[in-house]
Amino acid sequence: MGKFMPSRSLLFMGLTLAVIRVAMGWLWLSNLSWKLPPTFDCEPGEGDGLCYWMGEMVEYSYLPPHAWFVESVALPHYEVFGYLVVGMELLTGVLLVLGLLTRFAAVLGVFQSANLFIGLSSSPDEWVWSYLMMILLHMVLLATAAGRYFGVDAYLHDRWKSSGREDRPAQIGALST
Repeated sequence: MGKFMPSRSLLFMGLTLAVIRVAMGWLWLSNLSWKLPPTFDCEPGEGDGLCYWMGEMVEYSYLPPHAWFVESVALPHYEVFGYLVVGMELLTGVLLVLGLLTRFAAVLGVFQSANLFIGLSSSPDEWVWSYLMMILLHMVLLATAAGRYFGVDAYLHDRWKSSGREDRPAQIGALST
């Protein structure tokens, strides 16, 4: 049936993976609204922005070195970390929605979700399972190369894979799809 329409036996699996991939991408994109530059909602009186949640990480982190890092390094330099967080979440979201370099995006998602799990899952207003599910869903996307189903990776993977053993960037690209 072609690259963008797998055989009937794989159609449901491919559609399911595509829906999960796009939903996870949309999750990252939709959560950008409360931490936008230039203030990242960190100015006094601005509400529940990035600095509020970083403060929650300081108070509730499972790992004392993680809490120390957030308190001593990230919070005093919230502008730098704000741009890093927004950039990573934007990149992860766009790549997952498009199905472009999906395995790379899934690794980013695992690391970001693990950071949230370590820092926030013991907060009284958070549900521990939400971060574990995010980690597990990103692992599913990583293990199944979900971008090859109804994503740009379906086109790029074979093209990069067939470029030959000497073309290292193409080989790395093929692994990322």
